[in-house]
Amino acid sequence: MEATGGQELLRWLLLPAGKDWLDVGSGTGAATNFRDFDDYRSPFLGGQGPAPSYAMSLSEERRETLRNRIRASLPIAQNGSIPLVARAWAVCGAHQNTD
Repeated sequence: MEATGGQELLRWLLLPAGKDWLDVGSGTGAATNFRDFDDYRSPFLGGQGPAPSYAMSLSEERRETLRNRIRASLPIAQNGSIPLVARAWAVCGAHQNTD
C-alpha cells in the first residue's frame, strides 16, 4: 500500500469516530526479509498474541488451508526468501472544545 493510499484509508476509517480534527502521518517502513516460508510462519506457531492464538485454535486441516492461502499471497523470491515492508502509521485526532 502506498503512503497516500494508506493515509486516505486511515482517514476514512477514523473520521466516523466523530473527531473534528484528524492528522494522519506519512508512515514509516522497514524492510523485513524472511529466509523462507518457515521463517515467516514460525511466530504464528507459538500461539502468543491474537493472530497466532487464532491460528493455533484451528483444526490441523483448517491450519493447512490457511498456510496455503498465506503462502500463495506472499512475494516469494526465486531463492525462497520473502522480502516484505513492515509499515507503522501514526494518527492524532481531537474534538474541538465548545465550552
